[in-house]
Amino acid sequence: MPQISIEYYMKVKNKMNVKTKRSLLLSGLVLMAAAFAITAHASTTSEKISDLNEKKAQTENQLKTTESRLSELESSKGSLESYMSNLNTQLSELNASLSVLEEQSQAKSAEIAVTRTELEAAEADEQSQYDAMKKRIKFLYEKEDSEYLELLISSESITDLLNKVSFVSQLADYDRKMLVKLQDTKNLIVEKAAALEAEQNELNTLQAQIIDQEKSVTALVTSTSNEITQFKSQIESSQEELAAYEAKLLEQEKELEKLQFTAAAEQAASAGGFSYVVAPSEKAMASSNLDLMAAIIECEAGGESYEGKIAVGNVVMNRLNSSRYPDTLIGVLYQKYQFAPVTSGRFEIVLNRGANAACYQAAQNVFNGEVVIPYYLHFRTVIPGITGIIIGGHIFYE
Repeated sequence: MPQISIEYYMKVKNKMNVKTKRSLLLSGLVLMAAAFAITAHASTTSEKISDLNEKKAQTENQLKTTESRLSELESSKGSLESYMSNLNTQLSELNASLSVLEEQSQAKSAEIAVTRTELEAAEADEQSQYDAMKKRIKFLYEKEDSEYLELLISSESITDLLNKVSFVSQLADYDRKMLVKLQDTKNLIVEKAAALEAEQNELNTLQAQIIDQEKSVTALVTSTSNEITQFKSQIESSQEELAAYEAKLLEQEKELEKLQFTAAAEQAASAGGFSYVVAPSEKAMASSNLDLMAAIIECEAGGESYEGKIAVGNVVMNRLNSSRYPDTLIGVLYQKYQFAPVTSGRFEIVLNRGANAACYQAAQNVFNGEVVIPYYLHFRTVIPGITGIIIGGHIFYE
C-alpha cells in the first residue's frame, strides 16, 4: 500500500474543508433565500390583510352611516304617513260635515219656500178681508140714513130693532178683528221667513268656511303626499346603497378569510408545519362544512356503499380531531398531498354543482356522530402489504 505523506494529507484536508465550507455556505444561502422569500411573501399577505381590514372598516362605517340615514328616513316617512292619516281623517270629517250642512241647507230652503207660500196666502187673505170690509163700510156710509129708516120701519119690535143694530155693529167689529188677526198672522210669517233666511245665511257661511278648510286640508294632503313620495325615493336609494355595501362587505370578508387562510398556510410552511396544495376558492370558502364533506365523500366514495361513504367521512373527521392535521375542515381537505380530487380540481367541480343526495345524507350522518372507522387517519385503494379495514374498494389504516 503506498504511503501518503503528511503534506499531501493536509493539502487534501484543506481542500475538503474549503469545499465543505463552500457547500455549507451555499446551502445556508439557499435556506436564507427560501426563508426570505417565505417571509417576504408572508409580509405581502400581511400587508394585504392590513389593507383589506382598513377597507373593510371603511365599508362598515359607510354601512353604519347608510343604516342610520335609512332609519332616519323611515322614521320621517312614518311621521309623515301618520300626519297624512290625520289629514285624511280631517278631510273625511269635513266632507261629512259638509254633507250634513248641505242637507240642512236644502231642508231650510224647503222651509223658506213653504213659508213664502204661507206668506203669499196670508197676504191674499188679508187683502181679501180688507176689500170685503171696505165694501161693507162703504155700503153702510152710503146707505146710512135710508138703511136706518128701513131698519126702523121693518122692525117688528124694539127688540128686533136692537138686534139688527147690534148685528151691524158686530159685523163691523168682526171685520176689524179679522183684519188685525190677518195682519198678525202675516207679521208672524214675515218674522218666521226672516229667521229662516238668517239661518240659511248661517248655513251658507258655515258651508263656505268648511269648503275653505277642505281646500286647505286637501292642499296639505297633496304636499304631504309629495314629501312621502320623495322620502320613498330616498329610502329606495339608501336601501340600494345598503345592499351594495353589504355585498361589498361580504366580498371583503370572504377575501379576508382567504388571505388569513393563506397567511396561516405560509406561517405553517415557514415553521415546517402544514402546507396546502392550493388556496381554497371563493366557493370553497363560502361553502358550509356540510357542503364540503358531501363533496369530498362523492369525490372519494361516490360509487361506494353507504358504509364506504361514512368511512371516508370518518377519516376526514378523525384528521380534524387530530393534532397532526389542521383544525378546520377546509384546512384538512386542502392540505398538500392529501386528497387527490382537490389537487385535480374535481372536488371544485362537485362543490360548484352540489353533491348528490346520498352523499349529503352520509355527510349529515357523519356530523351526527355515525362511526364506521373510529380512529384511522388514512385510506386508499386496496393493495397488498397494508394492514387495515377493507370496505368496498378502499382500505382504511393508521
